[in-house]
Amino acid sequence: MYEILIAAHCVRFRSKSQLQMHARTGNRMRSEPSRMGVCGSGLGMGVMCRTKDAMREVGMATDKISVMVTSNKREQLQMAAMVASVGAVSGNDVSVFLSMNSLNFFIKDSSEHASPDGPMGKLIEEKNVPDFKDLFQQAVEYGDAKIFPCSMAVDILGIGQDDLETYISEPMGLTTFLSDASDGQVWHF
Repeated sequence: MYEILIAAHCVRFRSKSQLQMHARTGNRMRSEPSRMGVCGSGLGMGVMCRTKDAMREVGMATDKISVMVTSNKREQLQMAAMVASVGAVSGNDVSVFLSMNSLNFFIKDSSEHASPDGPMGKLIEEKNVPDFKDLFQQAVEYGDAKIFPCSMAVDILGIGQDDLETYISEPMGLTTFLSDASDGQVWHF
């Protein structure tokens, strides 16, 4: 039995080939509910295997996490930062790619404010949850994560490396990021 988590629903697959097909295509398949815990993640719809051995068995990388961040919404930025920081301090190789609407938040002395898109965003602000930028910085400092700004977005905004927060690495192109991410977990926020 192989267990995965799909969009917060735990699903049990009867065979390795069935799980591999789901991991590759993201298609829904006949499954049984399960209440067992899961860890890790995969491509597509947030596919999660129960053990690292199960992930290796179906061809999913277990120690590489790539996070693409394009949103300017607080909830999305917060979750991306949580995935990056927890992944990095857990010993995973974490790469974060900042592009489009997210990059403005990482310009030094930026007055940009991430708007709460829903009730959780408002609660995050009310409860003084650690800021997503602090979590990204901790991912770099305590877990050796790498945070790359999109080279195209940097060019469009007319900013240079010196304009970005000190924990941000050199700009990277999307092609390079996707190539590097191809053998691990990919998250998009």
